[in-house]
Amino acid sequence: MPLVHPHLHFIMQLGGGVDGELVGAQLLRTIPDRQWLFKFGRVPMNFVLSDRMWERFRAPEALTKQGQARCKVSVMAQSVAHLSETVPYDSLQPYGEHFHPERYNAFEEKFTNLEKRRAGTPHVAAGFLPMQNPLIKPGDLDYWDYVVRKLFVVKATPLEKSISALGPGAYNILKYFTNPADPKDRLDISKSPRSFTVDEWNLVVQAFKNWPFRPMVPRALCSLSIENF
Repeated sequence: MPLVHPHLHFIMQLGGGVDGELVGAQLLRTIPDRQWLFKFGRVPMNFVLSDRMWERFRAPEALTKQGQARCKVSVMAQSVAHLSETVPYDSLQPYGEHFHPERYNAFEEKFTNLEKRRAGTPHVAAGFLPMQNPLIKPGDLDYWDYVVRKLFVVKATPLEKSISALGPGAYNILKYFTNPADPKDRLDISKSPRSFTVDEWNLVVQAFKNWPFRPMVPRALCSLSIENF
């Protein structure tokens, strides 16, 4: 990708529910194939989103307690963009002094519908800057979708056992990670998927992509486009 676009900048507040996270994730999915605004280059994005949602986007590999929030959303986001807090967390607290609608009393907090209760949760302002060279290459989004989704179903199981989730005979892929002749492609297969770095995820995806007997990956998983968003 070229340099950061000097004039375009996208800013949005995401809803506090599943739909809000889905919108944010979908916007990030358009980066690898340079769809939507990214056909003009590396357009910075800023989201105002709930603290819980931000934790899911930025969750590191599960080597610490914070990493327990790591999920498919984390991996996909960190493979295409640099994530950062735009303003200090405390600058947007308490919620009622910065956002609307405000929760008025304890009764509303406890008994109103879920969306209204979420409205009062702490929010953060976060930046998502597209990488100059995203790990997800043009045309590879379907492979990433398939591999990350399948392996997060068995996220706590070592790769040497969970690799079978990718399809019959997938254990043959393991030889790509243990070949001493290719040290740059070596991967500790005793690690579980939730503890992979994005570079390690890239190794797994590329090995799956190059596997001659890989299952056919449904294009429907990656054909979501928001050209008309």
